[in-house]
Amino acid sequence: MYTKRENFLRTVEGNGPDRLVNGFEAFALFPHPFLRIDREGVVPAPRGAYYKDTWGTTFVFPEGQPGPVPVVTPEARVISDIARWREELIVPDCDRRDLDWDGIRDFFGRVDRSEQFTATELNCGLFERTHNLMGFEDALTNLLLRPDEMHALLDVLLEARIDLARRIIDECAPEVIISHDDFGAKETMFMSPKVWRTFFKERYRKLYGCMAERGVFVVHHGDSFQEPIAADMAEIGIRVWQGAIPSNDILALQKALDGAMTLMGGIAMDKIDVEDWSEAAVRTETRRACELYGPGGFFIPSITYGGPRSIYPGVNETIMDEVARYNGE
Repeated sequence: MYTKRENFLRTVEGNGPDRLVNGFEAFALFPHPFLRIDREGVVPAPRGAYYKDTWGTTFVFPEGQPGPVPVVTPEARVISDIARWREELIVPDCDRRDLDWDGIRDFFGRVDRSEQFTATELNCGLFERTHNLMGFEDALTNLLLRPDEMHALLDVLLEARIDLARRIIDECAPEVIISHDDFGAKETMFMSPKVWRTFFKERYRKLYGCMAERGVFVVHHGDSFQEPIAADMAEIGIRVWQGAIPSNDILALQKALDGAMTLMGGIAMDKIDVEDWSEAAVRTETRRACELYGPGGFFIPSITYGGPRSIYPGVNETIMDEVARYNGE
């Protein structure tokens, strides 16, 4: 029986895994200190709490949601006018010396690397950062109406993200970075594939290329409809798309991608991670994903959120137990 790490590698390389990878089991995840200060020292953020991140965006973690959401009211938004973004935006200093890296170094030092990869998260990607700073409507309309200003802003955001990735790699050398950015809702993308390719594709190619050059395995989290750009994602170096919700045609994507990118997710969390959840419903949905997508290969059944945490306690544990049952059978 392969270790969790080896079975993961065999899955993404198409080299004969002996079972389905069970969610995030191959990753020993630990938050880096920038994520901690963005959430006022608490990871995950406490539900109901309001806080500001290092970019000045206000967040709240509502009940019934898998993670914090930005509060971009007219009074709270960081960028009030795209024409004034240079005066209004203050880019955080990723080289600040007052951060405690000992926690993540100590954690990684205790990881059995024959069993798991050391991993951390790079949250709030380029598109998410734009709408966190100026609001969703302004971010989307500015892509169409003020493209020159958005290109200039995105260049600054990209360099800041590269600098942060560099600092994280220099300080604690994670083997895997899970990078977050959602480009769509449940059934459609927020923008056309053409707009995504114009503003985001090459910037992500550069970011993920820099990470890969430093020996980091890139996992991209996006729990949304991104089927129209899946081939582009694979082309720019994304090895695993984590968060692939089942409104994407996963079966068709498995055939089209032909091993170029592994799909991680496939479980309809909106149907089972609910207040009145039942063990039977969770097991049925998990078994559906395993039986439907597992035979096609390059698939990892998992929770579709950006980490191994469900909204309601017990849901993710039941998912993982059902995957283990399926593997045992």
